[in-house]
Amino acid sequence: MTDLRLAIWDVDGTLVDSRETIHNVMTEAFRLSGLTPPEYDATRRIVGLSLHEACGQLAPGIEGAELDRLVQVYRESWVRARGRADFHEPLYDGALETLETLQAEGWLIAMATGKTRAGIVSLFDRHKLEHFFDTIWCADDGPGKPHPH
Repeated sequence: MTDLRLAIWDVDGTLVDSRETIHNVMTEAFRLSGLTPPEYDATRRIVGLSLHEACGQLAPGIEGAELDRLVQVYRESWVRARGRADFHEPLYDGALETLETLQAEGWLIAMATGKTRAGIVSLFDRHKLEHFFDTIWCADDGPGKPHPH
């Protein structure tokens, strides 16, 4: 028997409190797309889903090329948001301490997130967390949550 222990972390809504930022970016994307922006509570419920799934839930009347365009506008809005001086993705209280404890106790630490690789790089640049993670699975690596595979 082995003492191998693994902790798998999500990012948005688990490690980072990004709900307000995601909502602000989604609001901008909807406005730029000529759509009525979703309410905060609706946006909060889609955190963690793939962008197509999330945008499809928030704008159930669009599909195909129009949905693809909304997703692209969201991505572009997110890049702009990340580039602003006031951009903020705060860690949840206790998150850093928990990562430190797990690492000190010899846990393997993984990340499984719907964030893109660029989003993860930005997170690591801001919070210096990269050294905690032994492996990372992100939106660029395969199907997003809640895909069963």
